[in-house]
Amino acid sequence: MVFMAALARLLIAHRLPALCCFFEFLFSRTKGFLKTEKAIGRADLFKKLSEKEIHAVIIDDKLDGNETGTLINKIKLEYMHCKIIILASCLQPEYIAGLMHTQAEGYIYEGTNEKSIKKGIFEVLEGNKHLCPAITAVVTSGNIPVPDKNIIEKKLELTDKEKCVYTMKVQQKSLDEISTAMGIAMSTTKQHSASVLQKVVHAGFINETDCYLKTGYLPKVDIVKKSEKRGDNEDKGK
Repeated sequence: MVFMAALARLLIAHRLPALCCFFEFLFSRTKGFLKTEKAIGRADLFKKLSEKEIHAVIIDDKLDGNETGTLINKIKLEYMHCKIIILASCLQPEYIAGLMHTQAEGYIYEGTNEKSIKKGIFEVLEGNKHLCPAITAVVTSGNIPVPDKNIIEKKLELTDKEKCVYTMKVQQKSLDEISTAMGIAMSTTKQHSASVLQKVVHAGFINETDCYLKTGYLPKVDIVKKSEKRGDNEDKGK
């Protein structure tokens, strides 16, 4: 979902109140931004997200200690249309590589000048991915591997139907809802569900949600009921 910057509501989430206020002041002076909010810490972040429609979150990479990547994926799971821009505190190749495994749309170094920060925010709100020049230089230096979601996909080796089940379980759908959505029997749904969980656990995760939160892996699936497919084939045969 793309938002015009003039209609955007931004949430600045930072562990340091002073920097949170600085970014709020920075964006308040930028024409086109309708409203900015600030959140100090994880609890305040989710409180603001639940209270108001937030279009984008500018999040401190240390907001949740070393678990910020998992925090970002959790936000994307619960508020899928919300854009995420990470404020990176350092440019070490290994550190940037870790940030790149999240579901964020924007990556900005905290030392970037005001003009570049504003440009990056606008690009993300317009539906584009953004890496600031400093982070782009690190990524293209050849010193870090660019994250590839195909790696986890190959590791799990899910069938097309299992990908549908995996995705809906990550979305907290019940087995009954999955059975209805896919147009398959409950017994078949349970078989697919058990197979997915077995593969996920074998790959080193607790369950499907744990896999998503740690890797950001969520396959794009087109869930079509068996009955709908059958109807299409019958129409073609007429």
